[in-house]
Amino acid sequence: MSAYRQHVTLSEIDHGAGLSKGTAFRAFKSLVETLQEGVDYEVLHHQQAHKSIAELRAAGRLYGSSINVIVLTANVAERVSAAAQALAASGR
Repeated sequence: MSAYRQHVTLSEIDHGAGLSKGTAFRAFKSLVETLQEGVDYEVLHHQQAHKSIAELRAAGRLYGSSINVIVLTANVAERVSAAAQALAASGR
């Protein structure tokens, strides 16, 4: 089982809220200055974390085109989801 089962992917946020691809990423980028890598989120680089990325992909938790992956804690995922929904509502 994936070491990231307690984390949420950006794809899961987009799909869960019915948002278009990339909306959660844009929301994450708008919040990243308030977050701490290694605490609030992790970036899985394809060269170092290829096994974990393959597990997430096999579980259907990623977009097919994902190379490097961002995984969020549940609390941060809620913030990103709210920001993504606000972005979508504003038409951005």
